[in-house]
Amino acid sequence: MHPRPTIAPLALAALAALALGCDRKAGDLDRGRLVLSEDFSGAAIGEQWAVGEVVGPPSKGGGHRSPKDRAGHWALRDGALTTTGERNQPLWLTSPLPEQVRIELTARAGSEAGDLKLEVFGDGKRHESGYILILGGWGNSRSIIARKDEHEKGRVERPGGADTDRDYRMAVVRRDSELRWYIDGRLHLRYDDPEPLRGEGHRHFAFNNWQSPVAFDDLEIHDLAED
Repeated sequence: MHPRPTIAPLALAALAALALGCDRKAGDLDRGRLVLSEDFSGAAIGEQWAVGEVVGPPSKGGGHRSPKDRAGHWALRDGALTTTGERNQPLWLTSPLPEQVRIELTARAGSEAGDLKLEVFGDGKRHESGYILILGGWGNSRSIIARKDEHEKGRVERPGGADTDRDYRMAVVRRDSELRWYIDGRLHLRYDDPEPLRGEGHRHFAFNNWQSPVAFDDLEIHDLAED
């Protein structure tokens, strides 16, 4: 028998560090040029935000809505962007996203319903015009990334929801065809799209949810094109 090879302690430590960090792509969370910062500390939502449209059946948030509903329920409270429920009527950032981007933000669910929802690379008007990311959807039971349809057959998902009144620091990173979603520094989900959404109709970011109290804060957008 040949003697079993040994691994030096330093090498073991390096392997352990590699294992702990293998779900984080180099530069995802610490590179890029800051192009937008929003802490929602003002008296009112700024003009760089616009309430979107809702189309389709009531099950998707469409159908009849009162003028008050169509104006949205987004408001600034205690230094954060909040809503009591939008039924898929997004609040869009009017300035376009860089194609290679990191979007950072803090999100908090105000009830056991969870449902923290983001939309990236959409058209700036309609729900499900880009990628949809949900933490705690479907009765706070799962997380997903989907392309242009929350129920897309090719969506990626994992079980688990959002804890009530816990601040989650999220980062959504897009490089080329890959979308990577980090929560509190750990990779949560990744979506690889062979035909990535880009160009006209796919340039905007939005906050969203269904029908539960949520809050968002401390938004930063970083351009990764120069990395």
